[in-house]
Amino acid sequence: IARSNFPDIDFRQADMVKLDINERFDVIICLYSSIGYVKTKANLKRTLNNFSKQLKTGGVVIVEPWFTKSTYRTGIPNVTTYCSGEIKIVKACTPKIVNGLSIMDLNYLIAEKGKEVRHVIDRHEMGLFEIDETLRMMKDVSFSARYLKDGLMKNRGLYVGVKKIIRK
Repeated sequence: IARSNFPDIDFRQADMVKLDINERFDVIICLYSSIGYVKTKANLKRTLNNFSKQLKTGGVVIVEPWFTKSTYRTGIPNVTTYCSGEIKIVKACTPKIVNGLSIMDLNYLIAEKGKEVRHVIDRHEMGLFEIDETLRMMKDVSFSARYLKDGLMKNRGLYVGVKKIIRK
C-alpha cells in the first residue's frame, strides 16, 4: 500500500539481524516494537551495529522499543473485541515471561457470517531489553542516542540516535 501511495520513495524490507544493503541511508526507522523480535542481547547489538553501518554519518535511527522487564505485565488477562455485521473477533492473551523472553499466545476466536467459528493462536516471543543497556549498545556502535519516555505508544518510549563521526 505504501509503495503504491508513494512511488517515489524507496522502501526496503530486510532481516534486521543480518541487514547488509550496499547503500547508506539518511534515516532508518524501526517501529511497532519490532526490535523485540531480535530476542537476544547479542542480536540487539548486531542489529544496532547493522543500523549504524547502513546510515550515513549524521544519519538518524528511530527505534520504538518493546517493553522492558519492569514495564511488561505478566499474568494479567487481556481481551480485545471487534464487531461488525459480518464478523466478530475476540483476541485473548495472558502474557508471561519464559527464559527471559516475553511470550504472548494471542488466541483469536473468529466468527464470520455463515461460517463455523475458528480458533487461531498467534505466538509472539520478544526480547525484553532495558533502557540503559540499549543506550550503551547504541553508543558502542557510534550513535549519540537518547531515550524519549513519551514515545508513540504508552510505556514504550522511543530511541533516537544520530550516527557520530568516527575519529581515528
